[in-house]
Amino acid sequence: MPSDRQKEHRNKWDAAHMTVLGCKVRKERADEFKAACKEAGTTPNAVFSEAITAFLEKHSKTID
Repeated sequence: MPSDRQKEHRNKWDAAHMTVLGCKVRKERADEFKAACKEAGTTPNAVFSEAITAFLEKHSKTID
């Protein structure tokens, strides 16, 4: 379990380097999506990250 100091460092790094993207969907659809992710052994965040990477590979000239 991370210490308070480790959490503080991680939160500081996240604030400087990360952002949250979101979209609105009906609750039933979100529940269905979360269940499908769990059944597939993945997470919604992993699916979103893969989709973003695939989209950028197709539509962007530069990718980190």
